[in-house]
Amino acid sequence: MRQASRRSWRIGQTEPVQVVFMAYRNTLQADALKLVPQKLQSSLAVEAS
Repeated sequence: MRQASRRSWRIGQTEPVQVVFMAYRNTLQADALKLVPQKLQSSLAVEAS
């Protein structure tokens, strides 16, 4: 997910970009997307140490 969201950045870009991931409500995919921020925090903590 982190890699996919970084693909939106372009050299010389000055404006912020919002990356949106879509999923149907009440599906396994939606549940998985809710877990992404927690996993990203964990991976960033591991990288920093």
